[in-house]
Amino acid sequence: MAQSSELNFSDLVQNLGDRRYVRAADVKGLVHRLNKLTLIMQVSRSLMGAMELKKLLGEILSKARIVMSADKASIFMIDEARNEIYASVTLDGNEIRLPRGAGIIGFVADSGETVNITDAYSDARFNRDNDLKTGYRTRSILCMPVHNQDGKIIGAIQVLNKLDEHSFTHEDEELLSAFTAMVGVCLENARAYAELAAERNSLEERVIERTAELALAKAETDQILRAVEEGLFLLYRSGDRFIIGGSHSEALGVILEQTELRSKNFLEILSQFFDSATIDKTKLFLELMFEPQRKQNVLLGLNPLSQIKGLFSGGEKQKFLRFRFGRVMNDANNRVDHLLVTVSDISHEIALQQKLERTEAQNRRHIEMLLAILQSEPATLSEFLADLRQDLLEVSQTLERHAAGAVPDRRAMLLDIYRIVHSIKGNSSLLNFQALTELAHQTESIIESVLNKDEILAGHVVSLAAPVSELENLANELRAWLEKIEVFQKAFGQQKSADLTVRSVAAALEKAAASQHKKALLVFDGFRSGLIAPQLRKNVKDMLVQLVRNSAVHGIEAPETRLAAGKPEVGRVQLISHQQDGKIFVIIEDDGRGIHTERLGERLIETGRLTSAQFESMDADQRLMLIFESEVSTHEGVSELAGRGIGMSIVAESCRQMGATIEVESEPGKFTRFVIEFRAGDNTLLPPN
Repeated sequence: MAQSSELNFSDLVQNLGDRRYVRAADVKGLVHRLNKLTLIMQVSRSLMGAMELKKLLGEILSKARIVMSADKASIFMIDEARNEIYASVTLDGNEIRLPRGAGIIGFVADSGETVNITDAYSDARFNRDNDLKTGYRTRSILCMPVHNQDGKIIGAIQVLNKLDEHSFTHEDEELLSAFTAMVGVCLENARAYAELAAERNSLEERVIERTAELALAKAETDQILRAVEEGLFLLYRSGDRFIIGGSHSEALGVILEQTELRSKNFLEILSQFFDSATIDKTKLFLELMFEPQRKQNVLLGLNPLSQIKGLFSGGEKQKFLRFRFGRVMNDANNRVDHLLVTVSDISHEIALQQKLERTEAQNRRHIEMLLAILQSEPATLSEFLADLRQDLLEVSQTLERHAAGAVPDRRAMLLDIYRIVHSIKGNSSLLNFQALTELAHQTESIIESVLNKDEILAGHVVSLAAPVSELENLANELRAWLEKIEVFQKAFGQQKSADLTVRSVAAALEKAAASQHKKALLVFDGFRSGLIAPQLRKNVKDMLVQLVRNSAVHGIEAPETRLAAGKPEVGRVQLISHQQDGKIFVIIEDDGRGIHTERLGERLIETGRLTSAQFESMDADQRLMLIFESEVSTHEGVSELAGRGIGMSIVAESCRQMGATIEVESEPGKFTRFVIEFRAGDNTLLPPN
């Protein structure tokens, strides 16, 4: 730093004592410097009380302008990590960051030198951009580094435009040097205070977290007693039993429809609503949950009660429940003390989810439906939809009678509904309405699961409401689409409708054979559907569709098998009708493998519906008639076409309802023939031509 042309403060005081007289200017200079030093001391005491860093920086800049009689001041700190300098206190409140070494203040922060400039614009290091942006005119600049107590540069401070003089003097450099020394101490104190405050805050946060943990533990205990939306309880193990704790939420009793659950066997409570297989799985799951060496995260993925459907209110109401389990450990001996269990009634949630899934499926079906309609004849579709409407109306009326308590035999009612749904599935399959076919197939599965129960309750029947409603909705959509397309097609002329019975039977045979990787041809030259009264044609068509499917799945052999037996590769199914002595005969015959009566007998004996002695006492015709027994099939597995063992029983029941008879003839390796006879005198028959 250059020596001043003025006297140093200490020299001035000493000289005043040595002189006989003193110049007034010297005294005035001494007073001025005393005032400045006094101001610095006052500022120092003021800044020492500021501990918050940003507030301290603001105070520093304010005091710097006063002490240095400057128009503006700024301070930039060094960010070692980012190799930048930054000012956090600015006029607009936004932090300013610059690369290390940028501008005059960056140079000072890097070099540690003091810069005193009389004319900023004449110094190449000065950046005029801010002046041009704001209209401010920077003239003089005094900039010094700020050191910490170890002598390390931590930033730089600069003052701009001396107010009462053209430039900053050597005396101003001395004043700013004293000021920056004091600033460095204040900044270090603020940083130390900030570190202590951070440590204190960290300790406070840990205390708060621990307090929150204790409060949460208490809240969990309190929830067991006062929760109203979820069932909450503790589950203890006592030997092979799992006991509900002495305290539980009121909601648990509401959900499980029990007035007293304390100290009750949990599995016994569940057995009132869920099947035995679910109870066995739950018992195994709970046993594993009480074994601490088993990983809880893995076990929770095996929870058999994570989403479970049960029958409540004596079987009249269906609910979906969700049980969640969590271990409560005794860390001292690594033992599972008990399980904290929550149970929620998610019936509404499941209903919404199922509704969403049905809506998405419905959107996909629209495209399939439109394509199938465009590939079918309007007249055929109209007849199909009329039959569909009648079938669904009959199902709906049956369910309404059941709801009113007017159905004495639920099993017989469900068998009738099953026959109707089976007919719907067959007819929709013929016209390639895949969505309707699949929905009918799913409905069959639901009915079959109910029929397999030892006792059929009202709640079981209620489960049919949703799929039947869906069938009705789909039928309405089909009808609406058909009406739109009929309007379009009428503009281009009417199409000639083929015989629906023949077309349906041929399509059923082709589709069934293809599904079995077989080849089959329908021969119908000798068939006249006109012999059958209109009111019987639908039932006859449904029977014939079932019979040709039976031929394709069970009778006609695979092409290679037929060739090996000396038969043509393509199986032959013949459809014949004729009138004789006031009776009408409809015959279906295939040239397949015949009926394996021994396997039929084995299946019936396996299910306990027939004894070996009874089967042995039957003649050949009686054994052939076993094919019409319900729930017996020689087909392995269940598919859309076979395996339930109900299709042929539907044929026999349809014959009975129409007052007709059906006989079957078969010779192993050669043929199977079904003969349907409509008795003379039946009012439903057409008069002879």
